[in-house]
Amino acid sequence: MSIPSKKASIPLTKSKDEKVFLCRLVEGRNQNGVLKIPSAFAAFFASLNSNIVGLHLSFNKTWLGRYVSESETIEGIESLMEYFDVNPCYSFSLEYIGGTEFKVEIFSEYAVEIEYSRRIMRGVDRDPVFHQSELDKDKIRSAYSYSSACEFEREFDFVITDKHLERKRWIKVLPKDEALDVGLDPEMKWFHLGFQKITWRIHLKWTEDEILFDSEWNELTKACKLAVGDRCVFICTFSCQRFKLAVFHKDQAMNTYKHGAEEGKGYLKWFKVLHWMNLLTGEVVNNQTI
Repeated sequence: MSIPSKKASIPLTKSKDEKVFLCRLVEGRNQNGVLKIPSAFAAFFASLNSNIVGLHLSFNKTWLGRYVSESETIEGIESLMEYFDVNPCYSFSLEYIGGTEFKVEIFSEYAVEIEYSRRIMRGVDRDPVFHQSELDKDKIRSAYSYSSACEFEREFDFVITDKHLERKRWIKVLPKDEALDVGLDPEMKWFHLGFQKITWRIHLKWTEDEILFDSEWNELTKACKLAVGDRCVFICTFSCQRFKLAVFHKDQAMNTYKHGAEEGKGYLKWFKVLHWMNLLTGEVVNNQTI
């Protein structure tokens, strides 16, 4: 039986058997309201003897979803996704509180808990966030990977200035000392820079005092819509001539951090996962507050 997504009012009952786990989103045009449950917790969901689950969020907002054992997913919560303007790299932390009920915390692509009180009103002509371009989604994944994963040994972050956006044949992007520290080598004539999937092949010019990127850097800045004030993180992957870039747009970062997600407390909750595979499976999550 198909049960529509709707808000409900169900009293909370705290369970002594605490279970907290991280869920990732299932992407796809026909799967915009789907959470993937970690396989390690599938047996627990099956033991609830009900395919209806209550998802309780801050400010007394509750949604009903349905658990599908065959796919190990919670479905039918499209309205929740739209209400909080969820994008493909948001994660859901579910804490079991009794019965078939779960307390839910939502974390943005910055691995920071979202501001629940600010509902984003969407225009009728605006495409759903899940229908973003592959480049935009890949850029989000890269930012999320950097924000939530504790696995980077070499990195260099810098703020975009006018000089980074000059349309020249050769552009100084990184100081030479920092480029060497992050893993670029004078023997390299080119390298790949980009996100999880999409990259640009950038040729290098080494001089005694500096390192210059060729005009492919211009193509990257244009495609990624980089502007003055945006923050970029240059990350060594320890894969030959392959480096990742995490982009944090100035307006998005300011919008994320200027509000405290905890009601009345004025601070944000964030988390770090131990490894990228933990993010994919949702089987390890370390919640902390700052």
